[in-house]
Amino acid sequence: SLTPPPTLRGLRESLALLAPRRDEWVELKHLPLYKLNVSDKCTLCGVCVQVCPEEALTMENTGEKYILRFNHTRCTGCRACIEKCPENAITIERAGNPGLLASGGRVDVAQSDIARCIICGAPIGPEKAIRRVEETLRSKGASKEVIRSVRICQKCKTKMQLEKLLGGGGAQGK
Repeated sequence: SLTPPPTLRGLRESLALLAPRRDEWVELKHLPLYKLNVSDKCTLCGVCVQVCPEEALTMENTGEKYILRFNHTRCTGCRACIEKCPENAITIERAGNPGLLASGGRVDVAQSDIARCIICGAPIGPEKAIRRVEETLRSKGASKEVIRSVRICQKCKTKMQLEKLLGGGGAQGK
């Protein structure tokens, strides 16, 4: 029986065995390995995670923070994350960390505290993303009430709308 040709991912993982120092970033000329860089402009909106066809990017909610993680063994350098990032916060370069390649480990590339609902305390998303939405609304001249509503979870917004409806005319119909 014929053995299948090695996959690009398999070749990436095998490269770690050839590295002189497992914790050193190395420039690679013949095998595409990529290092992802994320600037402070990242709001952890998750668009890059959604568009990555190889699932090289993942978002984790630890309960205290959102963390964007990158896995070198999966990245093919397609640039979908760069092209779709609304903040232009991502760059990639041809390089890799052989120690992480061998382990299949992920690197934390960005993180943000969790923003919480100002009414009930439920998590509503990454703090950086919420601040960006607030900044955008302020720049468009939105009212303080509209800007405040960004920090209210959908459950509390729904409850407030129902109370407004029932308090405004629902009681008279009984």
